[in-house]
Parts: sequence; C-alpha cells; structure tokens
Amino acid sequence: MAHQEDPETLQAITAHIRSAADHYPTLAAHGHMEATDWDTTFALGLEYLLDGMAARLRP
Repeated sequence: MAHQEDPETLQAITAHIRSAADHYPTLAAHGHMEATDWDTTFALGLEYLLDGMAARLRP
C-alpha cells in the first residue's frame, strides 16, 4: 500500500530535523523520508536507527 504525506507536513518535518541536527544527526545527514511506500519507509527508518546506534558505539 502506498503512503503519501501532505507536502506541507513533510516540509515542516524536514525543517524541524534540519534545525535540530545536533539532536538528530543521522536523520539530518540522510534527509527525511523520501519513500512513498511503507516497506521502503520501514527499511529506511531501520537503516537510520542502526546508523545512529553504530555512531554512538564508536569510540
């Protein structure tokens, strides 16, 4: 099933993540969800989560 967000909502979310890049460095580095389907969105979210965890584990 395809999933699409309202363009204004996506812009607001993207602006928030960029303005708080120090709190969300992995999301800010990757950009926000460009995916339009739930499977791709899930896979991207999981990738972001794992990248963030790996970054915290680095000395």
